[in-house]
Amino acid sequence: MKTFAAALVTVLSLGLAFGCGSSSSTNDTVGGTPTAPPPPPSSPTSGSVSIQDFTYAPETLNITVGGEVTWRNNGPSVHMTVSDAGLWNSGTLAAPEGGGGSYGDGGSGSGGTFSRVFSQAGTYAYHCEIHPYIRGSIIVSE
Repeated sequence: MKTFAAALVTVLSLGLAFGCGSSSSTNDTVGGTPTAPPPPPSSPTSGSVSIQDFTYAPETLNITVGGEVTWRNNGPSVHMTVSDAGLWNSGTLAAPEGGGGSYGDGGSGSGGTFSRVFSQAGTYAYHCEIHPYIRGSIIVSE
């Protein structure tokens, strides 16, 4: 009888030690459905603006916070990109090579470029200081 009692105590001790009969769960389920991991953070979207034929194309560009915008002069005249709020000034962006003087022929070579990273959401209006009727805007969203 002592042997049976000793065996019973051993079995019960092992059962308690290994959690037999436990109803706790460590999986990440709600109502029996696994939860999805959060989506990975997305990269900021960037964009470019072409300056040609006395216009910015596109006139309005949508990007996300952290995105970079590059303006490139592809037209026959020098141009600028200047923030209406005084946040940036590209200086003069040369016309593409191939013409004489400060004017290019819009042909071979590449014109001047200017880039800026936008770190806050908002709408940023800008213009060409040489040709103030050329206007554009950058819309930065979260």
